[in-house]
Amino acid sequence: MAVSSKKTGHSHKAGLELNVARVRKSLRRSKVSDAVGSKAPFFVTGAMEAICKHILNKAFENSNDTKSRVMSNTDVIAAVRQDPGLSRLFGGFAFSSVQPSKKAIDYILPAKEQKVRQDTIEENKKKAAERLALEREKRAAKKAEEAKAAEAAAGAGGGLDV
Repeated sequence: MAVSSKKTGHSHKAGLELNVARVRKSLRRSKVSDAVGSKAPFFVTGAMEAICKHILNKAFENSNDTKSRVMSNTDVIAAVRQDPGLSRLFGGFAFSSVQPSKKAIDYILPAKEQKVRQDTIEENKKKAAERLALEREKRAAKKAEEAKAAEAAAGAGGGLDV
């Protein structure tokens, strides 16, 4: 008797969850290069799967830290922002969230360097506020001088309407 063979896809053979055929199709359509190698979709699929698993694990940890039973988009965003590697990977991507998340730099630097960095940031904010106040004062003084000059010019005309 003949044994029936069940069709298995590339993803199953490679032990991947994401569909290799879809990634191959996306690579060909994106026209990144003229040709796509036979192994490239497998490597890209494996990398995407590893990144997704890492993000979801970090997001799960964040949801457990907040004692939430449901993982939300803020947990995913916080996971990406807190991990230095992921924050570099998604550096040009804008996440929209109403909840502020900690930055990766807060986890990279030692406590002493973090303190120095925070002090520098505060000093720079104070200097910027002082510069802004000086600029406002200069503009106000300039407007007052222009108003006086306009008033003097109107007074010098003798009040005659032509």
